[in-house]
Amino acid sequence: HTAIIDLRKQLEPYQSGHGKGTEYTLAATSGESKTPVTFDDNFFNHIQEDYKKANKSYELLGSLMDILHHPDEVWTTMRDQNSFEEGYNMTWIRYYADKAIGFSAYALKDKRIIARTIFESKMEPDSEIDKKRRGILMYRK
Repeated sequence: HTAIIDLRKQLEPYQSGHGKGTEYTLAATSGESKTPVTFDDNFFNHIQEDYKKANKSYELLGSLMDILHHPDEVWTTMRDQNSFEEGYNMTWIRYYADKAIGFSAYALKDKRIIARTIFESKMEPDSEIDKKRRGILMYRK
């Protein structure tokens, strides 16, 4: 999809070589500090699969840089002890007039933060965004 191609072009200056395939690592705002987030082929494959399933996550990619560089909130949540991977999740949230867009990533044992997904949520109780607003609030605008 063209949104995926456009994002890859935006990320080209951040290309890194940590793993297999093409990876891009950029510094996302998380309060006073910056957090390096790696976008690997799994992230792009996930977005491509959403497109095939008629999910709309690819439509949100245009907001990704705004979310990562100008978040309204950043949350960190420890993973469940029974989780496949040890570590924690991070969620960047940006609020717009009638919705919120969130971006989630997870930390690996080697301390790299790996992009996971991007999602949209209505601003109402028990919404998807409310479920992500848990753990430790690392930053609030």
